[in-house]
Amino acid sequence: MNAASMKDGTLVYLAGKFSSSIGPIFAAVLDAVNGNLVRDNEGNALSISQGYLVATSSAEFEELQSKDNGDSPIFSKDVLDTVISEKATYDDFVKLVENK
Repeated sequence: MNAASMKDGTLVYLAGKFSSSIGPIFAAVLDAVNGNLVRDNEGNALSISQGYLVATSSAEFEELQSKDNGDSPIFSKDVLDTVISEKATYDDFVKLVENK
């Protein structure tokens, strides 16, 4: 529906998140359960902001949608496995989130 609305011009601005945006915090919780409490340099819990994805044209919408969907999430198992580790650090999580 959003794609059709972008194409016909009834929708000209759409902002949202990756459908798999919850992946990194799931990985951090799994690390904590397994004994790796990921903290920043001051000892604070993980807090990393993910920006919004914005589409103002049909082409932008299609590009964003093609990068992250149910069949190929941007935070896939392979990607999340890079931080599901007893050695994963705060910087590893920042790098993971900021590179998407």
